[in-house]
Amino acid sequence: MITSGSIGNVHADYKCLIHLDRLSITFKLWSGSIFQDIRNPGFIPQEQIFNEIIIIHDTSPGLGAYYHSYRVYYKGILVGKLHAATKLKKNELQFDFAKEVFYSFHSAYWHEVYNALEANLGILYNNLRYVEIAVDTNKDLVGQFGLLYQNTVNNNLRSGDRYKLRSSTMVHVMNNGCSFVIAGTENEIAIYNKSSHAENFIQEYFANNGLANCNVHRIESRLTWNYIRYLRNKKGLDINVETLLDQGKLANIFKISTINKITFKDTSISTIDHNRNKQFQSISIIDELNIDTVDIAILNQEIIHVP
Repeated sequence: MITSGSIGNVHADYKCLIHLDRLSITFKLWSGSIFQDIRNPGFIPQEQIFNEIIIIHDTSPGLGAYYHSYRVYYKGILVGKLHAATKLKKNELQFDFAKEVFYSFHSAYWHEVYNALEANLGILYNNLRYVEIAVDTNKDLVGQFGLLYQNTVNNNLRSGDRYKLRSSTMVHVMNNGCSFVIAGTENEIAIYNKSSHAENFIQEYFANNGLANCNVHRIESRLTWNYIRYLRNKKGLDINVETLLDQGKLANIFKISTINKITFKDTSISTIDHNRNKQFQSISIIDELNIDTVDIAILNQEIIHVP
Protein backbone atom coordinates (compact mmCIF):
# COMPACT_ATOMS: atom_id res chain seq x y z
CA MET A 1 0.00 0.00 0.00
CA ILE A 2 1.49 3.35 -1.05
CA THR A 3 0.42 6.66 0.39
CA SER A 4 1.27 10.28 -0.25
CA GLY A 5 3.24 12.42 2.16
CA SER A 6 0.71 14.94 3.44
CA ILE A 7 1.72 14.99 7.11
CA GLY A 8 1.98 18.39 8.76
CA ASN A 9 4.17 19.03 11.82
CA VAL A 10 3.73 21.99 14.19
CA HIS A 11 4.76 20.52 17.52
CA ALA A 12 7.04 17.53 17.90
CA ASP A 13 4.12 15.57 19.35
CA TYR A 14 1.45 16.60 16.84
CA LYS A 15 1.05 15.34 13.31
CA CYS A 16 -1.99 15.63 11.08
CA LEU A 17 -3.19 14.03 7.89
CA ILE A 18 -6.06 15.44 5.81
CA HIS A 19 -7.86 13.36 3.21
CA LEU A 20 -11.21 12.27 1.81
CA ASP A 21 -12.98 9.52 3.72
CA ARG A 22 -16.22 9.20 1.74
CA LEU A 23 -17.39 10.53 -1.60
CA SER A 24 -20.61 10.18 -3.56
CA ILE A 25 -20.94 11.68 -7.05
CA THR A 26 -23.93 11.89 -9.39
CA PHE A 27 -23.61 11.56 -13.16
CA LYS A 28 -25.89 12.36 -16.07
CA LEU A 29 -26.83 9.95 -18.83
CA TRP A 30 -27.04 11.39 -22.33
CA SER A 31 -27.63 10.16 -25.88
CA GLY A 32 -23.97 9.18 -26.25
CA SER A 33 -23.77 7.15 -23.02
CA ILE A 34 -22.53 3.58 -23.46
CA PHE A 35 -24.11 2.44 -20.18
CA GLN A 36 -27.85 1.88 -20.56
CA ASP A 37 -30.29 2.60 -17.73
CA ILE A 38 -32.52 -0.51 -17.78
CA ARG A 39 -35.53 -0.35 -15.48
CA ASN A 40 -36.88 -3.89 -15.87
CA PRO A 41 -34.67 -6.17 -13.74
CA GLY A 42 -35.48 -9.12 -15.99
CA PHE A 43 -33.52 -7.50 -18.83
CA ILE A 44 -30.42 -6.51 -16.80
CA PRO A 45 -27.33 -8.65 -17.58
CA GLN A 46 -25.61 -10.09 -14.51
CA GLU A 47 -22.25 -8.79 -15.74
CA GLN A 48 -21.43 -5.91 -18.07
CA ILE A 49 -17.94 -5.06 -19.32
CA PHE A 50 -16.90 -1.57 -20.39
CA ASN A 51 -13.15 -1.85 -21.12
CA GLU A 52 -11.44 -1.42 -17.71
CA ILE A 53 -14.78 -1.23 -15.88
CA ILE A 54 -16.84 -4.30 -14.98
CA ILE A 55 -20.21 -3.90 -13.28
CA ILE A 56 -22.08 -6.73 -11.55
CA HIS A 57 -25.82 -6.41 -10.96
CA ASP A 58 -26.54 -6.39 -7.23
CA THR A 59 -29.93 -7.98 -6.59
CA SER A 60 -30.32 -6.36 -3.17
CA PRO A 61 -32.83 -3.47 -2.96
CA GLY A 62 -31.72 -0.23 -4.59
CA LEU A 63 -30.58 2.79 -2.61
CA GLY A 64 -33.10 5.51 -1.75
CA ALA A 65 -34.40 7.01 -4.97
CA TYR A 66 -32.88 4.25 -7.18
CA TYR A 67 -34.20 0.89 -8.37
CA HIS A 68 -30.97 -0.94 -9.11
CA SER A 69 -27.43 -1.16 -7.76
CA TYR A 70 -24.26 -2.51 -9.35
CA ARG A 71 -20.92 -3.48 -7.84
CA VAL A 72 -18.22 -1.71 -9.82
CA TYR A 73 -14.76 -3.15 -10.49
CA TYR A 74 -11.87 -1.18 -11.96
CA LYS A 75 -9.01 -3.33 -13.28
CA GLY A 76 -10.39 -6.17 -11.19
CA ILE A 77 -10.59 -4.18 -7.92
CA LEU A 78 -13.92 -3.39 -6.24
CA VAL A 79 -14.10 0.42 -6.18
CA GLY A 80 -17.71 1.20 -5.28
CA LYS A 81 -21.38 0.92 -6.11
CA LEU A 82 -23.33 2.44 -8.97
CA HIS A 83 -27.04 3.19 -8.50
CA ALA A 84 -29.32 3.61 -11.52
CA ALA A 85 -32.94 3.86 -12.69
CA THR A 86 -34.15 6.69 -10.48
CA LYS A 87 -37.69 6.51 -9.17
CA LEU A 88 -38.07 10.18 -10.12
CA LYS A 89 -37.38 9.20 -13.76
CA LYS A 90 -34.33 11.40 -14.12
CA ASN A 91 -31.46 10.41 -16.39
CA GLU A 92 -29.15 10.31 -13.41
CA LEU A 93 -26.72 7.86 -11.80
CA GLN A 94 -25.13 7.87 -8.37
CA PHE A 95 -21.70 6.40 -7.64
CA ASP A 96 -20.56 5.76 -4.06
CA PHE A 97 -16.82 5.14 -3.76
CA ALA A 98 -15.71 2.19 -1.63
CA LYS A 99 -13.93 3.47 1.46
CA GLU A 100 -10.78 1.47 0.67
CA VAL A 101 -10.23 3.62 -2.44
CA PHE A 102 -9.14 6.58 -0.28
CA TYR A 103 -6.55 4.55 1.64
CA SER A 104 -4.91 2.51 -1.12
CA PHE A 105 -2.28 2.91 -3.84
CA HIS A 106 -1.97 6.71 -4.05
CA SER A 107 -3.86 9.86 -3.03
CA ALA A 108 -5.34 10.47 -6.51
CA TYR A 109 -6.46 6.88 -7.08
CA TRP A 110 -10.11 7.80 -6.51
CA HIS A 111 -9.84 10.39 -9.31
CA GLU A 112 -8.37 7.74 -11.62
CA VAL A 113 -11.47 5.65 -10.91
CA TYR A 114 -13.70 8.67 -11.57
CA ASN A 115 -12.06 9.31 -14.95
CA ALA A 116 -12.42 5.65 -15.91
CA LEU A 117 -16.13 5.71 -15.10
CA GLU A 118 -16.70 8.82 -17.21
CA ALA A 119 -14.67 7.56 -20.16
CA ASN A 120 -15.76 3.92 -20.27
CA LEU A 121 -19.46 4.35 -19.43
CA GLY A 122 -19.88 7.55 -21.46
CA ILE A 123 -21.48 9.46 -18.59
CA LEU A 124 -21.16 13.11 -17.56
CA TYR A 125 -20.38 14.65 -14.17
CA ASN A 126 -23.40 16.22 -12.46
CA ASN A 127 -22.53 17.14 -8.85
CA LEU A 128 -20.90 16.17 -5.56
CA ARG A 129 -23.74 14.54 -3.67
CA TYR A 130 -21.85 13.86 -0.41
CA VAL A 131 -18.29 14.48 0.82
CA GLU A 132 -16.52 13.56 4.05
CA ILE A 133 -13.21 15.33 4.74
CA ALA A 134 -11.20 13.87 7.61
CA VAL A 135 -8.28 15.17 9.66
CA ASP A 136 -6.39 12.47 11.58
CA THR A 137 -3.93 13.42 14.28
CA ASN A 138 -2.15 12.13 17.39
CA LYS A 139 -3.47 15.13 19.32
CA ASP A 140 -6.21 14.25 21.83
CA LEU A 141 -9.02 16.13 20.08
CA VAL A 142 -11.73 14.30 22.03
CA GLY A 143 -10.16 15.14 25.38
CA GLN A 144 -9.63 18.81 24.58
CA PHE A 145 -13.10 19.29 23.10
CA GLY A 146 -14.64 17.50 26.10
CA LEU A 147 -12.76 19.71 28.56
CA LEU A 148 -13.80 22.90 26.79
CA TYR A 149 -17.41 21.76 26.39
CA GLN A 150 -17.58 20.75 30.07
CA ASN A 151 -17.00 24.42 30.93
CA THR A 152 -19.20 25.94 28.23
CA VAL A 153 -22.35 27.94 28.95
CA ASN A 154 -24.15 26.21 26.07
CA ASN A 155 -23.95 22.94 28.02
CA ASN A 156 -26.71 22.51 30.61
CA LEU A 157 -24.63 19.87 32.43
CA ARG A 158 -21.55 22.07 32.61
CA SER A 159 -19.21 22.41 35.56
CA GLY A 160 -18.08 25.93 34.60
CA ASP A 161 -19.05 28.98 32.54
CA ARG A 162 -15.72 30.05 31.11
CA TYR A 163 -16.32 29.24 27.43
CA LYS A 164 -19.03 29.96 24.87
CA LEU A 165 -19.92 28.30 21.60
CA ARG A 166 -21.88 29.93 18.83
CA SER A 167 -25.44 30.14 20.17
CA SER A 168 -26.97 27.91 17.49
CA THR A 169 -24.40 25.11 17.96
CA MET A 170 -25.90 21.76 18.97
CA VAL A 171 -23.47 19.19 20.41
CA HIS A 172 -24.40 15.53 20.87
CA VAL A 173 -22.27 13.70 23.45
CA MET A 174 -21.89 10.11 22.25
CA ASN A 175 -20.68 6.90 23.89
CA ASN A 176 -20.49 8.40 27.40
CA GLY A 177 -18.27 11.23 26.23
CA CYS A 178 -15.97 9.14 24.01
CA SER A 179 -17.05 11.06 20.91
CA PHE A 180 -18.96 14.16 19.87
CA VAL A 181 -21.23 14.99 16.95
CA ILE A 182 -21.88 18.64 16.21
CA ALA A 183 -25.19 18.65 14.42
CA GLY A 184 -26.15 20.43 11.24
CA THR A 185 -28.85 19.94 8.64
CA GLU A 186 -26.42 19.93 5.71
CA ASN A 187 -23.05 20.02 7.48
CA GLU A 188 -22.25 17.72 10.41
CA ILE A 189 -18.97 17.39 12.32
CA ALA A 190 -17.77 14.30 14.20
CA ILE A 191 -14.89 14.09 16.69
CA TYR A 192 -13.79 10.66 17.91
CA ASN A 193 -10.95 8.21 18.52
CA LYS A 194 -10.38 6.54 15.16
CA SER A 195 -7.86 3.98 16.43
CA SER A 196 -10.45 2.25 18.59
CA HIS A 197 -12.47 1.01 15.60
CA ALA A 198 -10.33 1.51 12.48
CA GLU A 199 -10.26 -1.24 9.87
CA ASN A 200 -6.95 -2.97 9.11
CA PHE A 201 -6.41 -1.02 5.88
CA ILE A 202 -6.85 2.26 7.78
CA GLN A 203 -4.43 1.13 10.50
CA GLU A 204 -1.93 0.34 7.76
CA TYR A 205 -2.53 3.74 6.22
CA PHE A 206 -1.78 5.40 9.57
CA ALA A 207 1.40 3.35 9.95
CA ASN A 208 2.63 4.33 6.48
CA ASN A 209 2.01 8.01 7.22
CA GLY A 210 3.76 8.39 10.58
CA LEU A 211 0.79 7.71 12.87
CA ALA A 212 1.75 4.25 14.08
CA ASN A 213 1.79 3.16 17.74
CA CYS A 214 -0.40 6.02 18.94
CA ASN A 215 -4.05 6.88 19.46
CA VAL A 216 -5.28 8.59 16.31
CA HIS A 217 -8.10 11.05 16.83
CA ARG A 218 -10.26 12.19 13.95
CA ILE A 219 -12.35 15.24 13.23
CA GLU A 220 -14.39 14.94 10.07
CA SER A 221 -16.68 17.28 8.20
CA ARG A 222 -19.68 15.66 6.52
CA LEU A 223 -20.95 17.80 3.67
CA THR A 224 -24.09 17.33 1.60
CA TRP A 225 -24.71 18.75 -1.86
CA ASN A 226 -26.87 21.52 -0.40
CA TYR A 227 -23.98 22.76 1.74
CA ILE A 228 -21.55 22.53 -1.18
CA ARG A 229 -24.06 24.47 -3.29
CA TYR A 230 -24.18 27.09 -0.51
CA LEU A 231 -20.39 27.46 -0.67
CA ARG A 232 -20.59 27.81 -4.44
CA ASN A 233 -23.54 30.19 -4.67
CA LYS A 234 -23.14 32.30 -1.54
CA LYS A 235 -19.37 32.34 -1.10
CA GLY A 236 -18.44 31.98 -4.78
CA LEU A 237 -16.11 29.01 -4.26
CA ASP A 238 -15.53 26.83 -7.30
CA ILE A 239 -15.90 23.41 -5.69
CA ASN A 240 -15.95 20.41 -8.03
CA VAL A 241 -14.27 17.04 -8.44
CA GLU A 242 -10.90 18.56 -9.39
CA THR A 243 -10.99 20.85 -6.33
CA LEU A 244 -10.89 17.79 -4.07
CA LEU A 245 -7.57 16.70 -5.59
CA ASP A 246 -5.76 19.73 -4.16
CA GLN A 247 -4.69 19.18 -0.54
CA GLY A 248 -4.68 22.92 0.19
CA LYS A 249 -8.16 23.46 -1.22
CA LEU A 250 -9.43 20.39 0.59
CA ALA A 251 -8.04 21.83 3.82
CA ASN A 252 -9.64 25.19 3.07
CA ILE A 253 -13.08 23.59 2.60
CA PHE A 254 -12.55 21.72 5.87
CA LYS A 255 -11.71 24.89 7.78
CA ILE A 256 -14.61 26.86 6.30
CA SER A 257 -17.08 24.08 7.14
CA THR A 258 -15.90 23.57 10.73
CA ILE A 259 -14.69 26.93 12.08
CA ASN A 260 -18.04 28.19 13.36
CA LYS A 261 -18.90 24.94 15.13
CA ILE A 262 -15.66 24.11 16.92
CA THR A 263 -14.50 27.60 17.97
CA PHE A 264 -14.93 28.44 21.64
CA LYS A 265 -14.83 31.97 23.06
CA ASP A 266 -12.80 32.32 26.27
CA THR A 267 -14.78 34.81 28.37
CA SER A 268 -11.87 35.20 30.82
CA ILE A 269 -9.74 36.92 28.17
CA SER A 270 -11.22 39.92 26.37
CA THR A 271 -10.33 43.13 24.56
CA ILE A 272 -12.32 46.18 23.47
CA ASP A 273 -12.63 46.92 19.75
CA HIS A 274 -12.88 50.37 18.14
CA ASN A 275 -16.69 50.30 18.60
CA ARG A 276 -16.27 49.69 22.34
CA ASN A 277 -17.58 46.12 22.00
CA LYS A 278 -16.02 43.36 24.07
CA GLN A 279 -14.17 40.73 22.03
CA PHE A 280 -13.24 37.37 23.55
CA GLN A 281 -10.23 35.25 22.65
CA SER A 282 -11.03 32.33 20.32
CA ILE A 283 -9.89 28.75 20.95
CA SER A 284 -10.22 25.82 18.55
CA ILE A 285 -9.15 22.20 18.96
CA ILE A 286 -7.34 22.40 15.59
CA ASP A 287 -5.34 25.54 16.45
CA GLU A 288 -2.11 23.59 16.97
CA LEU A 289 -2.45 21.53 13.79
CA ASN A 290 -0.77 22.57 10.57
CA ILE A 291 -3.70 22.45 8.16
CA ASP A 292 -2.31 24.51 5.31
CA THR A 293 -4.76 26.20 2.96
CA VAL A 294 -4.73 27.85 -0.41
CA ASP A 295 -7.40 30.01 -2.00
CA ILE A 296 -10.17 28.37 -4.00
CA ALA A 297 -10.84 29.91 -7.39
CA ILE A 298 -13.79 32.29 -7.56
CA LEU A 299 -16.60 31.34 -9.94
CA ASN A 300 -17.45 33.49 -12.95
CA GLN A 301 -19.99 36.07 -11.83
CA GLU A 302 -22.50 35.18 -14.55
CA ILE A 303 -22.85 31.61 -13.29
CA ILE A 304 -22.30 32.13 -9.58
CA HIS A 305 -25.99 31.77 -8.69
CA VAL A 306 -26.78 28.84 -10.95
CA PRO A 307 -27.91 25.91 -8.75
